[in-house]
Amino acid sequence: MRRIVLTLSTLLAAVLAPAGLAAADAPALSARVLDCQTGPDADERAADFRASMPAADDASILSLRFTLEQRRDGAWEGVPVPGARWERSKPGAAGFVFDKRVERLAAGSTYRVTVRFRWLAADGTVVRRATRSSGSCRQPDERPALPLPPA
Repeated sequence: MRRIVLTLSTLLAAVLAPAGLAAADAPALSARVLDCQTGPDADERAADFRASMPAADDASILSLRFTLEQRRDGAWEGVPVPGARWERSKPGAAGFVFDKRVERLAAGSTYRVTVRFRWLAADGTVVRRATRSSGSCRQPDERPALPLPPA
C-alpha cells in the first residue's frame, strides 16, 4: 500500500482573537475540501481540507481532530495517518480554523475527512461534541488503459 502523508499546511487563523471578532464573523461549524489536486504521479495527488468551529459560552478551549477516510466497496473506511492528533486553540478564542494537507493519495480512490470537534471547559472537561464530514476528493487513475494480450 502506498504511504499517505498528512502534513500541516497553513495554520489559518488558528486562534481568532476574542476581542477582535464579532459574533457574526465567528466561523461556522464545518469540514470541507479546499483543493483536490490530481495527477499521474503520486507526488502530484493531494487534498487540502479545512475545519472550522465557533466558540461556545461554556467552553474555554476549542479542539478538533481530522480522520482521513477512503471509499472502499461503497463504504467509507478510516486510513491510518502518522501524526494525527487533536489540535487545540488558545484559551478564550472566539473561533478555531485549521487546515490539513494530505499528500501522495492513491490513484483510483476517493477521499474525505471526518472531523471530530470538542469544546473544553477550563479544567479540560468536554462540554460539547460534534462531528462533520467533508465533501470528497476523487483521485482518478490516469494510467493509460493498455490492451490485453491475445489469449
